[in-house]
Amino acid sequence: QLGRRNLLLLSIAIFFITYLGFSLAHNVALIAALFVFYGLYQGIIRSVGKALASDYVSESHRASAIGWYNTTIGVSGLVASLIGGWLWDHVGHPAVFAFGAVAAAVGIIACMALIPASVRRENHDLATAASMTNRERVRNFETHNVQIADAPGHLSVALSVRSHTGPRRRQRGLY
Repeated sequence: QLGRRNLLLLSIAIFFITYLGFSLAHNVALIAALFVFYGLYQGIIRSVGKALASDYVSESHRASAIGWYNTTIGVSGLVASLIGGWLWDHVGHPAVFAFGAVAAAVGIIACMALIPASVRRENHDLATAASMTNRERVRNFETHNVQIADAPGHLSVALSVRSHTGPRRRQRGLY
C-alpha cells in the first residue's frame, strides 16, 4: 500500500512529466499519449486529494473539509487559468505548460515538506461499525432517522426497513 501522501506525490509527478512533455512535444501521437497520463493524474488526484483532506478533520467536519478543498482547487484553477491565458497570449503555448511543470515541482516540494507521511486516525465509530451485524446496522439507522423526523420545524427523511427481506418504505415530509 502506497499511502495517500505517496499517491498524491505520484499524481503530481505524473502532472509534472505530462506538462513538461506538453511544453516540448511537437508530435500528435506524443500529445495523445500525454493526454492519457493527464487523465491518470486527474483520476488519482481527485480521489486521493479529497480523502487526504478528510483525514485531517473530525468526522463531523468532513463535508466542510471536502468543500473547502474543492473551493481551494477551483480558485487555484481559476488563477492558474488566468496566468496560463496571459502566458499563451504574450509568450506562447510552451510557456503555459512549462509554468505548469514548474508549479508541479513546487507542489511536490510543498507536499513533501507539509504533509506528514501518515495520519493517525482515532475513529472508534468505524471500528464499531465494522463489528456490527447487518441487523444492528439497520436498527441503528432506523433509530437515527426517527430522531431526525421528530425534530419540529425541520425537513425530515426517514427510512424504515421492516425486515431483512421485507419491503422498504421511504417517507419524506416537511414539519
